[in-house]
This record gives sequence, C-alpha cells and structure tokens, in this order.
Amino acid sequence: ANQSSTPVPQMCKTMLLENKLWAAGASDEVFFGDRHNAKYYLVVVQYAATLSATKLRAELSKRSGLSKSKFNFRVASAEKCAQLTGFEHGAVTPFGALEKKLPVVLAEACVRECDVIWMGGGDKLLKVGVSVEDFVARFDPLVFDVSDPRAPGTFDEDDDDGDKEVLATPPG
Repeated sequence: ANQSSTPVPQMCKTMLLENKLWAAGASDEVFFGDRHNAKYYLVVVQYAATLSATKLRAELSKRSGLSKSKFNFRVASAEKCAQLTGFEHGAVTPFGALEKKLPVVLAEACVRECDVIWMGGGDKLLKVGVSVEDFVARFDPLVFDVSDPRAPGTFDEDDDDGDKEVLATPPG
C-alpha cells in the first residue's frame, strides 16, 4: 500500500448506484425530479467504511414515503456510469459529472468525523480534497447514515464496486 499523510477517515470513494426497482414510467429515462426517489445516486462514503444499502434504503423510504421494497441498489453498469458521470468506475466524482442533477448522498460519518474529505478527481490517479463545509454548500447532498466501519487493516481489500484500490496505510 502507498504511504500517505492524509488520514484514512478523510479518504472517500464515490459510487454511482442504480435503484433497480425504480418505476416512474415504462421508459428507461433517468428521473431527477424527487431526490428521495431517483433512479440513480452518487454516494460518497469513506474508504474505511462500507456502504450499507439497507441503511440507504431505510433513509430514502422514510423521506420519500415509499415502501422499502421500492428500493434495491446496485452499482451502476460501467456504461451507465460513463454516460451519466463521464468517469469510469474507480474515478467517479461529483465534481464535473456530466449529469448535474444526480442526487448526491454523503455518508453522515464524513460530516461527523472530517473537516476535509479526499475523493476521486475523475481519474484513478487523481484525488481532490475539499472541506466538508464547501462540499455540502456546492452539492447540497442528502446526509444520511449509510455506512458501516470496516475492520482495521482491511482497507486494501476489494472495494464495494469491485475495483482494487490502493489506500494509505494509517500512521503508526
């Protein structure tokens, strides 16, 4: 693993998730009218955590008034990811995404534990750092408890979207 002076909790990943059960019509049009019931979401979680689709489903169900059974999240296909964000898996970021209306979900742990977060910058080798305050002001994300901490020492294992990530080793 690479050594880095960036604290591990500040390191984040962004995933484009698709609600496979979204149904607003017969077509496959991307719907952005209600950010609590959209077909696609950009979700930002810490590397030191895993996304909990169960928690995401519960949060969106509570806010949309829809049954939890209307939400089933999967990482969007590489093709859909490129179409909506302009980025490949492992390089997704809300910054510069092609589709500006994609709802952004920011893990509550990022807000609670970090002043600054670092995430992909559109290329697998590029990271962008931003204050949490500026990120929230820019993207008006849905801030939800959607992650669970990973066990220490497991951060270099397969990422939730199947891509290998090289992460910083915590100092110590």
